[in-house]
Amino acid sequence: AGGDSPGNSGGQGGGAAGNSAGAPGQAGGSPGNSANAPGQSASGRGDTPGRSGSAPGQAQGAVGDRGALSSALGGLNAANASPRARENAAPNSRVGRVSDYEAAMVEAFSMPPGVARDQAIARARAQELQAAANRPVTSAVVQRVDALLGLPATDPTLGVGR
Repeated sequence: AGGDSPGNSGGQGGGAAGNSAGAPGQAGGSPGNSANAPGQSASGRGDTPGRSGSAPGQAQGAVGDRGALSSALGGLNAANASPRARENAAPNSRVGRVSDYEAAMVEAFSMPPGVARDQAIARARAQELQAAANRPVTSAVVQRVDALLGLPATDPTLGVGR
């Protein structure tokens, strides 16, 4: 990705589009392939390879942490779907399964606080959330999915193998 124009791979891994030489969707000359872009150079010029974290196109620090969590979510990124999409999703689709988890959690939160409510939350996570997942469900994943769905904060270890 040569040239004397400022370059920025977008700092996102995977298929995220970046900017190279100011052209949207271009990263290292390959449209939408910022994972192979070298990242932004220290000089801010596209003609010098720069640091981009531990992997090409990955940002460092907090953004990288979000990327790691997004990667850990795997298929549970379906929780990013709009409420309308979750409502209309096919039952066996990933979005539909996340919607089932959301419904089970809403039902659990309708119960008074106590053991029965905690058991319902644990059951929703162990059954519905696990059915939607394609990667291990950790407490960090639970917190992120619950936040994406707008669910109240609760003990993220309920129903999650430690």
